[in-house]
Amino acid sequence: MMGYGFYGGYGSFGVFSMIFNLIILLVLIWAISSYFNNRTCNNNNPDERLSRIERQVESNRETLDRILKKLE
Repeated sequence: MMGYGFYGGYGSFGVFSMIFNLIILLVLIWAISSYFNNRTCNNNNPDERLSRIERQVESNRETLDRILKKLE
């Protein structure tokens, strides 16, 4: 019977315990989702990321060259 008050008995303590349980549930969901999100982001091969950045830099360079030619 000791746990009865924590799970909703004894008047207003039930509301506080329900809010407390809801906050703990939200924190757990956030922690699990951020863990899996970081795990999927960290699985990228660094060489793939570097090549993607190099392609983007080259594309930006070409775009800037075209803009400069139009301005001349």
